[in-house]
Amino acid sequence: MTNDDLPFRESDIRYDGLQYEYDGYRYDRKVDAQAYARLMRSTAGEHEPSGPHCARVFRAAPTDAQQTLMAALAIQSEGGAYRYEGFRYELLSDAVDYARLNRRRQGRAFV
Repeated sequence: MTNDDLPFRESDIRYDGLQYEYDGYRYDRKVDAQAYARLMRSTAGEHEPSGPHCARVFRAAPTDAQQTLMAALAIQSEGGAYRYEGFRYELLSDAVDYARLNRRRQGRAFV
C-alpha cells in the first residue's frame, strides 16, 4: 500500500457550497483536499488535526438591488460566490469593481 492509497474518511472532508475543507484548511478543488487528507493519514500518529480552523461565513442571498446591478454587469451568483468572466469572487464588491474596470478598459458605459 502506498501513501496515496492510505484510507481517509470521505466524511472528514466538508463542502460549504464554495470550498472543500479538511483539518481547518480550505480548497477550491476536492482532489486537493483529498490529497492533503491522504498526506495527513500517511503520517498518522505524527499529526493531530489542528489546522487554522476557519469560521464558516454566512453569505446572504443578493438583494434585489444587488441582483439588478449584477445583471447589468453580467455577474453571476454561484454557490455563495460571484463569477465574472470566469473569475470567482467571494465579495460582490470585488466582482463589481473588476466588471466596472473591465468596461472602462473596453470604452463601454458602466453602471
